[in-house]
Amino acid sequence: MTRLSLPVGQLSRPADVAGRVTRRRFFDRVGDGLGGTALAWLFSQDLFGGSGLLAQEVEPQQLDVYDVAPKTPPSPPRAKAVIQLFM
Repeated sequence: MTRLSLPVGQLSRPADVAGRVTRRRFFDRVGDGLGGTALAWLFSQDLFGGSGLLAQEVEPQQLDVYDVAPKTPPSPPRAKAVIQLFM
């Protein structure tokens, strides 16, 4: 019997050996690319206000300026402690 000598974790399922690509494997492999594409699209919408597909669509414009300085709350704080859960 011939044994495959591949790094550990490269062949994790029988579908990998047969050459089939399962839906889970497909999204595992292209997930970062799709996420990066979506993030680039969101940034182009937010920063330039257009689709970002053509250079002619991007026109210089005044960007919004947000006031991020700390403000006083409308009512006095009542919390004595906070429990934060990171899951």
